[in-house]
Amino acid sequence: MPKPLVLALCAMSLAACGYPASNSVGVFVGTFPPGASCAVVDGARVVGQVDPTPGIVLVPNQESDYLVSCKRNGFEDANAIVHTRAEIRSFRERLGANEIRASGGAITLALVPKRRAVGPIEQRTAEPRPGEAPQPAPIASTGAVHEQNELR
Repeated sequence: MPKPLVLALCAMSLAACGYPASNSVGVFVGTFPPGASCAVVDGARVVGQVDPTPGIVLVPNQESDYLVSCKRNGFEDANAIVHTRAEIRSFRERLGANEIRASGGAITLALVPKRRAVGPIEQRTAEPRPGEAPQPAPIASTGAVHEQNELR
């Protein structure tokens, strides 16, 4: 066997032993507005927490769906599903090539402000006399206007 061929085979076999894919990938969690507390859940198990947002949670390096649940004072709770992609090394990367590929996942949730409960607005009317149109009731006064009129 010629020496260049042997060297090339040795180089390829050593390159194939390159670093393995990591055990975890990152999931970026953001909210608008920022500052919420978010949990990343896989089934019934909390995988990670971001408090406050934005932040990154490390999840297992596998293709999977996670529930992201965010809470912030004064805003409605927000929930969404984020899909993560596994990080897998290709043969070219093992030979030393750099490849840009997406792994992990990212999600940004829009938080909706809570609405204050507003009761029905009632307009009181004075009892109309027969043959007259109803008139709105006078607005109750604190007496400050009456005192000011008496001083004049």
